[in-house]
Amino acid sequence: MRSSPSRSPLLPLLTAGFLVTLAASPASSTGFTQSCFDVYGSPGHVVADFNSDGNVDVALSPGTAAGTGFTTQALINVYLGDGLGSFTFATQVATIGQVIWLAAADVNNDGKLDLVNTGDYTGPFSINLGNGDGTFQAAYAVAGAGDDGLALDDLNNDGYLDLLTGEDKEIAVQFNQGNGTFGAPVLYRIGLYPRGITTVDVDGDGLRDIVAVALSNPGSPAIAFLPGQAGGTFGKLKKSNLSGSSYGGRHIETADFNGDGKLDVAVTRLQNGGVTVAFGNGAGAFSSSANYPMPGFTNHLDVGDINGDGNLDIAAGSVGANPSSPVGNVTVLYGNGSGGFSVGNVIGVSFGLGIALADANEDGDLDIIEDTCVLLNDGTPAPAATTRAVATPGSATSANLTASFSPNPTSGRGVLTFSLPKEGKVSIHLYDLRGRRVQTLANGTSMTAGRHTVEVDRRAANLSTGMYFYRIETEAGQRSGRIVIATP
Repeated sequence: MRSSPSRSPLLPLLTAGFLVTLAASPASSTGFTQSCFDVYGSPGHVVADFNSDGNVDVALSPGTAAGTGFTTQALINVYLGDGLGSFTFATQVATIGQVIWLAAADVNNDGKLDLVNTGDYTGPFSINLGNGDGTFQAAYAVAGAGDDGLALDDLNNDGYLDLLTGEDKEIAVQFNQGNGTFGAPVLYRIGLYPRGITTVDVDGDGLRDIVAVALSNPGSPAIAFLPGQAGGTFGKLKKSNLSGSSYGGRHIETADFNGDGKLDVAVTRLQNGGVTVAFGNGAGAFSSSANYPMPGFTNHLDVGDINGDGNLDIAAGSVGANPSSPVGNVTVLYGNGSGGFSVGNVIGVSFGLGIALADANEDGDLDIIEDTCVLLNDGTPAPAATTRAVATPGSATSANLTASFSPNPTSGRGVLTFSLPKEGKVSIHLYDLRGRRVQTLANGTSMTAGRHTVEVDRRAANLSTGMYFYRIETEAGQRSGRIVIATP
């Protein structure tokens, strides 16, 4: 049985047949065609390939708008994509607590994506193990986990994803016990209330660091940085205050926005709305932040090259400050590659709560999946990549750097063929749909100009069926592409 939340009478509902075409302005923008496959919205929203067919799927908690906020449910709806930009309801699973934070990850290493969720003071934290066909098992609780912020990463290099959550003024780290359960939390006090958490190697030492957007009381945002140490532990806190006094949103992403080889951050602002971009110094400090106002209350964002110009762009969702028709917006900020952004699209949507970039119709363009609506990109083709896959130093793409993978799909071995315009050092990494690095094929390897080949072995890399992205980084630029691993 499929349950629905109570709805605000002010909410304009979109049916699955609703279709609107939005014009692009200014000239650097791309256009979008919007259609909706259901009538729900929630910040608990994630895209991944849940049934291993190589297509992007969607999972979210079936909430609705309520004034300037939203309702929450102890439920998750799963919608399977057809690779053409359409999504069909597949199943509804019950969680233990109401869902605000939602992630897709393989926590028990069985090659199937699981649903990991918590509720921002409406917990408790729970996990639904995936069956690999788009269905999920009954939820089980995770003791000791926080309920404000969520990230998963292999922090101690044992091959299993560990858990990071926020609670009060601390970040809790819990190590995977090798079966999808997690040990007692190790607490790192940051003196701020964490909102969004991510892990990435900021300082270039090969260890994963913690970067979080956090709040002081009554709400001034800051970036909390904890440097990674051996064994999955973390060092002394560094705090970088952000300009402005707006209450922070729930999302942080890292990327090299200004092309200096150092990771920067983009965070959402809930009150007053908008996105703040702050530039990193490569050692855990972030400064010279710029604010980009947006209508409403901004909760989530995603990063990728939306208009195909080789620069990273930002798409952010905002729920309306004053409910109207529609009540939310998606704003696209187009990057210039030097750290600056301009507003290119402000698109009316039903909610503006959850947002993700993915190639929903497999045409090579990054589309915007906003709650239960998809905004198909009508613009110039761009290499599709998930956020972390593109969030690496050096964002320029060289027209002379070419690459292809064959056979594609592959059920065993395939060959990545690429041509370098000049001699230099080359790094090649493979990422899964959630942007986690799953294999390194080359790491700063010196190569001559001309044609090269690198083999991808599914078994050697322990790759499950589904979609992956390769990323080639050279001194001349970078190139990304998609690999589909089929069932043997």
